[in-house]
Amino acid sequence: MILLKDIKRVAVGSLNPVKIQAVKDVLAFYLEHEVFVEGLPAPSGVSDMPMSQLETESWAYNRAKWCLEQGGFDMTFGLEWWVYDQENVLWDIVKYISGDVAICDSTWYANIGRGPSFVLPSFMTDALNKGEELWLIMDRHTWVKDTKKKWGAVWYLTWNYLPRKEAFSQIVVQAIVPWLHPTLYTSSWWN
Repeated sequence: MILLKDIKRVAVGSLNPVKIQAVKDVLAFYLEHEVFVEGLPAPSGVSDMPMSQLETESWAYNRAKWCLEQGGFDMTFGLEWWVYDQENVLWDIVKYISGDVAICDSTWYANIGRGPSFVLPSFMTDALNKGEELWLIMDRHTWVKDTKKKWGAVWYLTWNYLPRKEAFSQIVVQAIVPWLHPTLYTSSWWN
């Protein structure tokens, strides 16, 4: 595992400015030095709208892994939202949205963080069941182009309490925990 103090170059597996800024904000909070953060057009290797936890973890990890394979980076990130069906005690089955962040470092140590979940309204669920992507549904519903590069569905559903960047930042923090406490998460800890 690389130590946070040794991180100088970071890649985010996306050109989306919201995702890049979320990573920059978290690293700026934890690091005392400047870090170069670059967005790269990393392929996901899965469908356009992940609909399962495994698919989303794969998507996020594939993007982080691809960035690391490009060389020259100390740490790489893959950030994704996904939609899933869940039974609960109030309704039979509803769709939720959640996020995952995968991190790989130059030693190939990796971790995945998972974000909060929000129930989606039926008009979004119906459109998703027809194969539409969530950002297209949001663009049409809000009359704003490229909502995924701005505030996203989370911002809309929480009435601006939790903008997309802040939601991603929370998940980045959850994913980066092993690097905050490396002695607790290295294999030698329990030997």
